[in-house]
Amino acid sequence: MKICIDARSPYKGGITTYTQGLLKNLMAMDKKNEYIILYDAEHGKGGYTNADERIAPSSNILWRLIWDHTCLPSLLKKEKVDIYHSFKHLNAFRSQTKLIYTIHSAGIHDPNIISPKLFYLNSTIFKFMSKTSFFIALSEADKEHFLEWSGVGEERIVVIPLGVDERFHEINDEDIKKRVRLRYNLPKKFILSVSMFHPIKNIETLLKAYKSVKQSSKIEHKLVIVGAPLDHGYFRRLVNMTKSLDMEDNVIFTGYIKDDLPYVYNLASLFVCPSLYENFPLPVLEAMACGIPVIASNVGGIPETYGEAAILVEPLDIEGFAAAIDQVLSSDRLRGDLKLKGLERAKSFSWKRCALETLNMYEDIYNLSCASDGTRKIFSKSSNY
Repeated sequence: MKICIDARSPYKGGITTYTQGLLKNLMAMDKKNEYIILYDAEHGKGGYTNADERIAPSSNILWRLIWDHTCLPSLLKKEKVDIYHSFKHLNAFRSQTKLIYTIHSAGIHDPNIISPKLFYLNSTIFKFMSKTSFFIALSEADKEHFLEWSGVGEERIVVIPLGVDERFHEINDEDIKKRVRLRYNLPKKFILSVSMFHPIKNIETLLKAYKSVKQSSKIEHKLVIVGAPLDHGYFRRLVNMTKSLDMEDNVIFTGYIKDDLPYVYNLASLFVCPSLYENFPLPVLEAMACGIPVIASNVGGIPETYGEAAILVEPLDIEGFAAAIDQVLSSDRLRGDLKLKGLERAKSFSWKRCALETLNMYEDIYNLSCASDGTRKIFSKSSNY
């Protein structure tokens, strides 16, 4: 079987983490099938010797669209690809290859978030769905929303949750943590949030909640926000809000952190995820794996994924987040309880399991593609976490 995995994503966010974690484990476990992997120039190739790695257009939207709808179908036909899996782009309409698309539907949950990319998604998804195509959802909640929004038959969707990399764990080496603290000028005590800067991440609510608890409880903790701007206008708005709230001395924007991120998690007292929607919030899982108590929004895939291992709050409830932050920081017992529950919950998710279930899906589609009831057989294996 020949599989083409389209790992392009010019942004340093969850999709990149997803493709890297999946590819690392797929390449390690599957020595039987042939792979073509498409990358964007910004991230470069993965260096897998058992795969045909190629650079394809990604950041230039116009060139990418032309290439996706002309060169890509030709490539799939010429290389006799059996399965094409895309994580970011809806394309290859003219191809006869079996198409798989991983659903990332966070953007369609907020009617105030309008962008050319969202318009393209809405205008092309139905054409894509008319092909012999299959879908991967990262949570049951995202699957249900996509079913309602798209009208796709349930038999064409399988839920495969993501994993957490083994580098995210409790770290006791105080010397390394001290060097990381100095490297990013991190305070002794801080609340942490990690995300791309985009309106769906709802950082405004966190800033206002932090301001509230800072005034009412006089906490020593500063707020550290790690991430790279996906929406530069939104990032500037956050910086201006920090100034208007008179919180410039208490809020730290570190920018994107990769290699040192596990140490940053370990240095934090608390992790907060205020997103308006998340299908599967990887930073929450990474924080739990590092033993950090978590407060998160009660939306999307968060409740089913983390349940009692986190304190859940309505995403726009500023005082609710403030009260939860105060509650966790003022109680050693609660922090210890959340830590233990989070560590236990994080054990349920691994990239190896994600890769194995994805590979099983590829093989089922390939083996049963000619069977009239193939989709029912393929998607009767939805994961239960």
